[in-house]
Amino acid sequence: MFINLTLGSIIYLSFSSLPIIACIITSYQYYKLRYRHAIFHAFGWFFIVLWTIFWGLGNLFLSPFYLIMGHFTLIPLAISLILLQDSIMRERIDPIKLILVSVVGTSVVFTALAPGSTIYYVFPNGELEIIPTEASVITLVILISFACGSYFYTMLKIFLNSPKNLKKYSLINLFAGFTCGIMPIIILIAGLAWLIPGIFSIALAVGALFCSIAWALEPRLGFVLPFKAQRLTVIQTKSGAPLFTHVWAIKSKKVDDILFSGMLNAISSFVEETLESGNVQEVHLKQGILILRKSEEHPIVCVLVTDRSTRTLRDSFYSFADQFFQKFAKYATSAVNLKNFETAAELVENNFTFVPEYD
Repeated sequence: MFINLTLGSIIYLSFSSLPIIACIITSYQYYKLRYRHAIFHAFGWFFIVLWTIFWGLGNLFLSPFYLIMGHFTLIPLAISLILLQDSIMRERIDPIKLILVSVVGTSVVFTALAPGSTIYYVFPNGELEIIPTEASVITLVILISFACGSYFYTMLKIFLNSPKNLKKYSLINLFAGFTCGIMPIIILIAGLAWLIPGIFSIALAVGALFCSIAWALEPRLGFVLPFKAQRLTVIQTKSGAPLFTHVWAIKSKKVDDILFSGMLNAISSFVEETLESGNVQEVHLKQGILILRKSEEHPIVCVLVTDRSTRTLRDSFYSFADQFFQKFAKYATSAVNLKNFETAAELVENNFTFVPEYD
């Protein structure tokens, strides 16, 4: 069997190790934390691994088959990136994006399977490799521009909206998003892929690795966009007295002395009069949401103030509330001593590790 050992094939195969490491890091993060976006990240890195290996083998053996298989791996990669973005920015998947990716992906398949879809090409350094034809490149550019471009847009939004204590990690993540989101588009459109062997795979591989490192060091990056939790308060419904409060947004502390105590009393009366029969779980305001969880046996209600509600946030809040009722309800039925509730901060740490804190 003829082996075409070139700089490009070496780069493709050697740099596949970087997304392999990224896939392992992100898969472990999903195993440990069970965040939905982590599994889509892991799938994305996995398909980058397949792409680099197939293109490396295609050029190593000058085989159109491996090159075409590499084309096909870019389709599930694009789908994974779209699902990742939706899992970060909203609770539901946007079907329009998936339809667009499917349509473009279908065109990638047709152009890849068309007769003569690959050609031999001599790089400026004199090395012979096999590359896709212009028609295949056009469909690949459209697919990658849509998926990778929107991926970078999401990483940019995370950077712009992240609090100061996350800026360092969000900057690393932004660099990774640019490297594997914008650089591949520039490389294809500018024709650099046909001048510098393996540069496309370098961009994807390096970006994948840095992104996985950033999210492993700071998992809260995945929760900057879906919501902005402000404060968590536990109230004794009979007196309206706050038993425990945790604040994530510093600005929310400024409201505490002026408005929040009155709101607590209003909520207390509302809960006492209406929740007995209605069991209201959310109150939607103009610029936020109050998520409530009332004890069935004790005069206690937990209130979470946030701008938006997500399944992860609700589940964590319900878990906190149930644990609080079980551990601290006995202290809320008589004269209240707030020192009895100070250790509830441990429940916040255990249940809300993913919630960013804002200055």
